[in-house]
Amino acid sequence: MQFTEIPDDYAPLGGALVYRLEAGGTATFDLTLRDCGTDEAVAARRLVETASASFDAAPVLRRRLRFGAAAGSTGFADAADRAVMAVLEADGVRSPVRTFLPRMQPVSPPALLTTLPMQRFVVRGGCEELTLLSGTPCTAEVEAADAEGRSLVQRYVSPRSGLQLFRLQTADFPDAERVTVRFDRFAQVSWQVIGSRTGGCRVAWRSTAGSVEHYDFPIVAEERLETERSGVASAAGRRTTRVAARRRLTLRSAYEPTEVLRALAGIAAASQVWVVGEEGYAEAEPLTDALVMRRHGTLLNVEVQLGLPEPLPWN
Repeated sequence: MQFTEIPDDYAPLGGALVYRLEAGGTATFDLTLRDCGTDEAVAARRLVETASASFDAAPVLRRRLRFGAAAGSTGFADAADRAVMAVLEADGVRSPVRTFLPRMQPVSPPALLTTLPMQRFVVRGGCEELTLLSGTPCTAEVEAADAEGRSLVQRYVSPRSGLQLFRLQTADFPDAERVTVRFDRFAQVSWQVIGSRTGGCRVAWRSTAGSVEHYDFPIVAEERLETERSGVASAAGRRTTRVAARRRLTLRSAYEPTEVLRALAGIAAASQVWVVGEEGYAEAEPLTDALVMRRHGTLLNVEVQLGLPEPLPWN
């Protein structure tokens, strides 16, 4: 039994991940796909009287991935939940371990995984995160400049290579008006730090690049509480047995370049979306079926609707 084809390391989960095997003659054997993070068998198949086989692991592994979003202090953080490591076993023969990324297109290290441009805005006190792929342990240099042009530079070293997660906590640089993060000269992202916007809403979402992106919507155009009731009717009257409620937020972006609007359009199709508040990240549901872009000269803005479950203590 031998593998004749194995997916590349860091192959995208958005495409096929095909393994091919040759049995060296007609045989009956079992295939088992294992998640290396948990050592759990996540798929199995028995092949009867065959000399060769192929197996696409992508549909199974896509369901294994669920991001955890959280704020944190500036520095490198654990990126274990941002990829899937797997092996395929065939009658005791194991394929090499492969790491697969939750993105649509192939990528080679070093690379910054993002859909947003390199020049951005962030509300003071907000936490940003960057996802990158590096062939070696890398260094991040953070330069924070204040209104008078004075700069503070700090360096952070990653303990490992591969998929990296770097958080920038603007609260760690309270006097900064502009913050720039550089990664070993292969990537650089800059943020203009702005004051908190009254009536705005900060949103995070899982992008098609395999990252968690953040954006501060300056306008909450509408906030609506929607309820749904179910109950039973009898001779004694109607009795409500369950009430479900959710908040519907209608968010309007600032007028932005096309590159930013393309990234924001990913919210409508994102598998995970969060509203970021003082209590952390609250999971939300995109309710927008079609995005309407409004033009103002060369800039555009977009409107997005999100639903948040509203807890009801009497349910």
